[in-house]
Amino acid sequence: MRRRSGFTLVEIILVVIVAAIAFPPIMMLFTEMVRRGADANLIGTASRLAEDLMEEIRTRKWDETSPDGGGRTSSPSAVLGAETGEARASYDDVDDFAAITNQSPPRDAVNALMEGFSGYARTVAVEYVDDGLAPAAGATDHKKITVTVSCAAGSVELVTVVSNY
Repeated sequence: MRRRSGFTLVEIILVVIVAAIAFPPIMMLFTEMVRRGADANLIGTASRLAEDLMEEIRTRKWDETSPDGGGRTSSPSAVLGAETGEARASYDDVDDFAAITNQSPPRDAVNALMEGFSGYARTVAVEYVDDGLAPAAGATDHKKITVTVSCAAGSVELVTVVSNY
């Protein structure tokens, strides 16, 4: 008797049934991996935008009354934020940046729109803190700076403390 090669109808139906059961979960897993990869890219970009702004802030004087080139001031400003009429390009001390709230799209150091970042928003909070880093009611020798960048995938927050030296 001659042996025939090939598959029987029953074998083909079993393969189709197994594939139909296994394929949807595999595709869901693949879709989730692609989504998480995209989220990681968005969060990475948000981190770089936060770092960029934090570095810009840290290059400024501690306070409006601080001497040029650094040094301690004996009378820190009681009010935090940009001085009246002060534009982003002329921010000269760290608390001026508290004027940046939900800025979308982000702007650079000369207040020009940053192209390609329309899905991101940046916010800066500046507050006086005491020696234990708890919020203080008045002026102290420490300012806590929080830069938050938000996007569709979530938000990134960088925090630093600068001191009057």
